[in-house]
Amino acid sequence: MNSRSFRIATGAVVAAASLALAGAASADLSDGSVLVGLTTDGTVYLDSSSDGFCHWIPDLATFNGLGYDSNAITWYGDLPCTVGDPLPALASPAASPAETPVAPAGVAAAKQTLSASPVIGAPKAASARAGKPFTVAFPVTGGTAFASVKVGTSTLRSSVKLAQGVATVGLTIPAAAKGNLLHVALTVESDGAKATRAASYRVA
Repeated sequence: MNSRSFRIATGAVVAAASLALAGAASADLSDGSVLVGLTTDGTVYLDSSSDGFCHWIPDLATFNGLGYDSNAITWYGDLPCTVGDPLPALASPAASPAETPVAPAGVAAAKQTLSASPVIGAPKAASARAGKPFTVAFPVTGGTAFASVKVGTSTLRSSVKLAQGVATVGLTIPAAAKGNLLHVALTVESDGAKATRAASYRVA
Protein backbone atom coordinates (compact mmCIF):
# COMPACT_ATOMS: atom_id res chain seq x y z
CA MET A 1 0.00 0.00 0.00
CA ASN A 2 1.51 3.38 -0.93
CA SER A 3 0.58 7.01 -0.48
CA ARG A 4 -1.09 7.15 -3.92
CA SER A 5 -4.01 5.16 -2.52
CA PHE A 6 -4.85 7.94 -0.04
CA ARG A 7 -7.24 10.76 -0.81
CA ILE A 8 -5.97 14.01 0.68
CA ALA A 9 -8.06 16.45 2.72
CA THR A 10 -8.94 19.78 1.05
CA GLY A 11 -6.88 22.89 1.69
CA ALA A 12 -9.79 24.57 3.49
CA VAL A 13 -10.10 21.71 5.96
CA VAL A 14 -6.35 21.63 6.55
CA ALA A 15 -6.18 25.38 7.14
CA ALA A 16 -9.04 25.26 9.66
CA ALA A 17 -7.51 22.28 11.42
CA SER A 18 -4.14 24.03 11.65
CA LEU A 19 -5.74 26.90 13.57
CA ALA A 20 -7.90 24.71 15.81
CA LEU A 21 -5.37 22.01 16.58
CA ALA A 22 -2.04 23.78 16.96
CA GLY A 23 -0.02 21.61 19.31
CA ALA A 24 -2.72 18.94 19.64
CA ALA A 25 -0.59 16.08 18.33
CA SER A 26 2.25 14.43 20.21
CA ALA A 27 4.50 12.17 18.16
CA ASP A 28 5.47 9.97 21.09
CA LEU A 29 1.97 10.10 22.66
CA SER A 30 3.60 10.85 26.01
CA ASP A 31 0.83 13.33 26.84
CA GLY A 32 -1.65 10.48 27.26
CA SER A 33 -3.16 10.73 23.77
CA VAL A 34 -3.81 7.44 21.97
CA LEU A 35 -4.30 6.24 18.40
CA VAL A 36 -7.68 4.66 17.59
CA GLY A 37 -9.02 3.17 14.36
CA LEU A 38 -12.41 2.15 12.96
CA THR A 39 -12.64 -1.46 11.80
CA THR A 40 -15.60 -0.53 9.58
CA ASP A 41 -13.63 1.72 7.21
CA GLY A 42 -9.98 1.66 8.30
CA THR A 43 -9.83 5.35 9.30
CA VAL A 44 -7.35 6.30 12.03
CA TYR A 45 -7.67 9.06 14.65
CA LEU A 46 -5.67 10.73 17.39
CA ASP A 47 -7.70 10.56 20.61
CA SER A 48 -6.22 13.71 22.10
CA SER A 49 -5.81 14.04 25.86
CA SER A 50 -5.59 17.84 25.52
CA ASP A 51 -9.17 18.40 24.32
CA GLY A 52 -10.90 15.01 24.63
CA PHE A 53 -11.76 14.78 20.91
CA CYS A 54 -10.82 12.26 18.23
CA HIS A 55 -8.99 13.99 15.35
CA TRP A 56 -8.91 12.20 11.99
CA ILE A 57 -5.41 11.66 10.52
CA PRO A 58 -6.01 12.57 6.85
CA ASP A 59 -3.26 10.63 5.06
CA LEU A 60 -0.28 8.32 5.36
CA ALA A 61 2.25 11.15 4.99
CA THR A 62 0.78 12.87 8.06
CA PHE A 63 0.70 9.61 10.06
CA ASN A 64 4.35 8.91 9.25
CA GLY A 65 5.42 12.54 9.58
CA LEU A 66 4.12 12.68 13.15
CA GLY A 67 6.15 9.60 13.98
CA TYR A 68 3.21 7.34 14.79
CA ASP A 69 3.45 3.55 14.89
CA SER A 70 0.69 1.38 13.41
CA ASN A 71 1.22 -1.12 16.24
CA ALA A 72 -0.01 1.55 18.67
CA ILE A 73 -3.49 1.73 17.09
CA THR A 74 -6.42 0.31 19.07
CA TRP A 75 -9.25 -0.75 16.72
CA TYR A 76 -12.96 -0.26 17.47
CA GLY A 77 -16.27 -0.92 15.74
CA ASP A 78 -17.46 2.51 17.02
CA LEU A 79 -15.22 5.38 18.01
CA PRO A 80 -14.87 5.71 21.81
CA CYS A 81 -14.80 9.51 21.55
CA THR A 82 -16.45 12.50 19.89
CA VAL A 83 -15.03 13.47 16.49
CA GLY A 84 -13.32 16.88 16.34
CA ASP A 85 -11.51 18.69 13.54
CA PRO A 86 -9.04 16.70 11.39
CA LEU A 87 -5.33 17.01 12.06
CA PRO A 88 -3.57 19.32 9.56
CA ALA A 89 -2.03 17.34 6.71
CA LEU A 90 1.75 17.26 6.41
CA ALA A 91 3.65 17.27 3.11
CA SER A 92 4.95 13.90 1.93
CA PRO A 93 8.65 13.41 2.76
CA ALA A 94 11.07 12.49 -0.01
CA ALA A 95 12.36 9.52 1.97
CA SER A 96 11.00 6.00 1.52
CA PRO A 97 7.57 5.55 3.12
CA ALA A 98 7.16 3.91 6.50
CA GLU A 99 4.71 1.12 7.15
CA THR A 100 1.04 1.68 6.44
CA PRO A 101 -1.30 1.43 9.46
CA VAL A 102 -3.79 -1.39 8.97
CA ALA A 103 -6.50 -3.09 10.96
CA PRO A 104 -5.49 -6.34 12.67
CA ALA A 105 -5.83 -9.65 10.86
CA GLY A 106 -9.25 -11.24 11.19
CA VAL A 107 -11.20 -7.97 10.93
CA ALA A 108 -12.74 -8.61 7.53
CA ALA A 109 -14.52 -5.27 7.20
CA ALA A 110 -11.44 -3.12 7.71
CA LYS A 111 -9.85 -1.44 4.72
CA GLN A 112 -6.07 -1.15 4.74
CA THR A 113 -6.05 2.58 3.93
CA LEU A 114 -6.78 5.87 5.62
CA SER A 115 -10.00 7.00 3.91
CA ALA A 116 -10.98 10.62 3.25
CA SER A 117 -14.69 9.73 3.28
CA PRO A 118 -16.94 11.55 5.78
CA VAL A 119 -17.10 9.87 9.18
CA ILE A 120 -20.24 9.66 11.36
CA GLY A 121 -19.83 8.81 15.03
CA ALA A 122 -22.14 6.96 17.40
CA PRO A 123 -25.45 8.84 17.88
CA LYS A 124 -26.79 10.09 21.21
CA ALA A 125 -30.48 10.55 21.99
CA ALA A 126 -32.93 10.75 24.88
CA SER A 127 -35.93 8.42 25.19
CA ALA A 128 -38.28 8.35 22.21
CA ARG A 129 -41.83 9.11 23.40
CA ALA A 130 -45.01 9.10 21.35
CA GLY A 131 -46.42 12.55 20.64
CA LYS A 132 -43.25 14.29 21.85
CA PRO A 133 -40.34 16.12 20.12
CA PHE A 134 -37.27 13.95 19.62
CA THR A 135 -33.67 14.72 18.68
CA VAL A 136 -30.67 12.51 17.94
CA ALA A 137 -27.13 13.91 17.62
CA PHE A 138 -24.46 12.35 15.37
CA PRO A 139 -20.79 13.49 15.60
CA VAL A 140 -19.60 14.10 12.01
CA THR A 141 -16.43 15.29 10.26
CA GLY A 142 -18.28 17.86 8.12
CA GLY A 143 -19.94 18.16 4.74
CA THR A 144 -23.62 18.30 3.83
CA ALA A 145 -26.00 16.27 6.03
CA PHE A 146 -29.53 15.02 5.45
CA ALA A 147 -31.73 12.46 7.22
CA SER A 148 -34.38 9.84 6.55
CA VAL A 149 -36.76 9.04 9.42
CA LYS A 150 -39.35 6.26 9.41
CA VAL A 151 -41.78 4.50 11.71
CA GLY A 152 -42.54 1.19 10.04
CA THR A 153 -43.06 2.06 6.37
CA SER A 154 -44.19 5.64 7.10
CA THR A 155 -41.71 8.43 6.43
CA LEU A 156 -41.71 11.24 9.00
CA ARG A 157 -40.83 14.88 8.42
CA SER A 158 -37.55 15.85 10.08
CA SER A 159 -34.92 18.59 10.15
CA VAL A 160 -31.12 18.45 10.28
CA LYS A 161 -28.88 21.08 11.88
CA LEU A 162 -25.10 20.85 11.39
CA ALA A 163 -22.94 22.83 13.83
CA GLN A 164 -19.57 22.37 15.55
CA GLY A 165 -19.06 18.86 14.22
CA VAL A 166 -22.49 17.57 15.27
CA ALA A 167 -25.48 16.83 13.01
CA THR A 168 -28.73 16.99 15.01
CA VAL A 169 -31.85 15.37 13.58
CA GLY A 170 -35.09 16.76 14.99
CA LEU A 171 -38.69 15.59 14.62
CA THR A 172 -41.97 15.09 16.46
CA ILE A 173 -42.97 11.47 17.02
CA PRO A 174 -46.62 10.75 16.14
CA ALA A 175 -48.84 9.72 19.06
CA ALA A 176 -49.84 6.59 17.14
CA ALA A 177 -46.21 5.42 16.98
CA LYS A 178 -46.16 4.09 20.56
CA GLY A 179 -44.59 0.63 20.73
CA ASN A 180 -43.09 0.83 17.23
CA LEU A 181 -39.48 1.21 16.14
CA LEU A 182 -38.30 4.64 15.04
CA HIS A 183 -35.55 4.43 12.40
CA VAL A 184 -33.22 7.40 11.87
CA ALA A 185 -30.62 7.34 9.08
CA LEU A 186 -28.14 10.20 8.62
CA THR A 187 -26.15 10.66 5.40
CA VAL A 188 -23.18 13.03 5.07
CA GLU A 189 -21.67 13.99 1.71
CA SER A 190 -18.31 15.72 1.23
CA ASP A 191 -16.22 16.18 -1.95
CA GLY A 192 -18.15 13.45 -3.76
CA ALA A 193 -17.77 10.91 -0.93
CA LYS A 194 -20.72 9.73 1.16
CA ALA A 195 -21.26 8.02 4.53
CA THR A 196 -24.50 6.84 6.16
CA ARG A 197 -25.23 5.73 9.72
CA ALA A 198 -28.56 4.52 11.07
CA ALA A 199 -30.03 4.02 14.53
CA SER A 200 -33.33 2.60 15.81
CA TYR A 201 -35.30 3.53 18.93
CA ARG A 202 -38.35 1.87 20.52
CA VAL A 203 -41.09 4.48 21.00
CA ALA A 204 -42.47 4.54 24.53
